[in-house]
Amino acid sequence: MDADELRAIRAAGQRLDTGRRPGSASDVVRHLVAVQAQDMAAAALGVAVRADDLTIAAIDAARNEERSIVRLWCLRGTLHLVAAEDAHWMLELVRPRLGTANRRRRAELGLDDADTERGVRVIAQSLEADGPLTRAQIAERLRRSGIASEGQATIHLIWRAAVDGLVCYGPDHEGEETFVTLDDWVPVHQRASPPDAVLEVARRYIAAYGPATDEDFGVWSGLPRREVSRAWSALRTEVSTVSTPYGEMLLSGRPAVGGHRVLRLLPGFDGLWVGYRQHEVFLQREYHGRVFPGGGIIRSVVFADSHIAGVWARRAAGQRVDVSVDLFEAVDQDALAAAVADYGRIAGRAVRLVPEVTPRR
Repeated sequence: MDADELRAIRAAGQRLDTGRRPGSASDVVRHLVAVQAQDMAAAALGVAVRADDLTIAAIDAARNEERSIVRLWCLRGTLHLVAAEDAHWMLELVRPRLGTANRRRRAELGLDDADTERGVRVIAQSLEADGPLTRAQIAERLRRSGIASEGQATIHLIWRAAVDGLVCYGPDHEGEETFVTLDDWVPVHQRASPPDAVLEVARRYIAAYGPATDEDFGVWSGLPRREVSRAWSALRTEVSTVSTPYGEMLLSGRPAVGGHRVLRLLPGFDGLWVGYRQHEVFLQREYHGRVFPGGGIIRSVVFADSHIAGVWARRAAGQRVDVSVDLFEAVDQDALAAAVADYGRIAGRAVRLVPEVTPRR
């Protein structure tokens, strides 16, 4: 398999190719297994751009009203969107490793182990009695109970309660995020766990992100190396092994590749990046600094013909959104205009492409 075919198959697996792409928000999230979601607007765009008719409003409805997707801390201890039926068992999968994490940081915030346990109880009981609650409302209940809530203390306690399977994000309320009890938000009948959770995650990962390596899977999942190696060895009996310019990789089936030119605007922290350890497949090394400027930032990118052709940004301008594009190479201008228009459809806003579209070094 050469580099072009590798890129094309990955793009098809991640639903970034052309052709009819039906699907609901939960369909896309389930296919991607978990969508990184510290920035909810970026996560929503990353889901919406992978189906023909999805919008930010539809994804908000799936999360806030239908409860078919859930925002919680899971893989790597980081916020993700997951399908509702995956929420409980994925938390059970990561809990052993995350349960003892951040202990030192909590101590720095004035939270010893006893305070942490008591704080988690206060949060769970408050949400059961009065939820959904905002972070500020939870902080007030912690303060009244004599538990440190200043600065980052409250969110660290919420995080611990979430890792324990007690709490997840609930519906937005007047522009503010809220928290709810996970058992109330996700019905009990959706708790079924796969027989081998690590193998199930690996199997679904390779179906969506392959061809990929065990190192890719390990970086993406954050699971212990021993478990990653065990699952990868088991997976070899189910899938194909392919030779690529970047080493040996596993591939589940061979998704149909349209061979048509495609251009899409992807958000920062998209699965195209966080799904892999090696980024040179899609991005020439000379442009790494343009996409990864430092400080943990990953910029929004222009995805053209199965590789990265530039970065883009958006800025509110009254009722309109201005989209600026900084290209590394020339792209089809009609395709770029169509991608910007599609972003407007997804966001439900009028958009304008500002003129900076000339490639520069």
